[in-house]
Amino acid sequence: MKKLVLASVMALAGTCLVTTPTLRAQGSEQGGQGTIQIQNPAEYNAFQQAMTQSDPKAKASALEDFLKNYPQSVAKKAALDQLIDAQEAAQNPDGAVDAATRMLQVDPNNMKAIYVDVSVKKSQCLKNNDQQVCNDAAALAQKGLTVPKPADTSDADWKKMTDTLYP
Repeated sequence: MKKLVLASVMALAGTCLVTTPTLRAQGSEQGGQGTIQIQNPAEYNAFQQAMTQSDPKAKASALEDFLKNYPQSVAKKAALDQLIDAQEAAQNPDGAVDAATRMLQVDPNNMKAIYVDVSVKKSQCLKNNDQQVCNDAAALAQKGLTVPKPADTSDADWKKMTDTLYP
């Protein structure tokens, strides 16, 4: 009987140790929270390590490493969202545009990515008078004006966002 109880306790303890890691990550640019379940412990640790960096350059580097090592991660969208922020905080507009462009490949209607991409390209257009960059910025800005409200965004949050982002 003691062996059965001991075996049951050991099995329960073992099950608790191998549960799937779950982490909380920014679910969208509107600030919503979503749960991301990462099955691979190494992937989970790499994501956590990147997200806890306080220096923007170190965070951007760690996020780039994460995205390179886990290109199909369920946390890819959250990592790209944070990478945009890190590149902006590090005052690296080219890195921010690169991250925004990659985000738009994953989420074509991502308002943050559209806004960052358009803002940087508009600045580059005015600075360099590069017609192709100007055309790219204008086309993406036009697309941004037609992006539908995401289903998980409240009307109040959508109004706040569009009031901030729209001309």
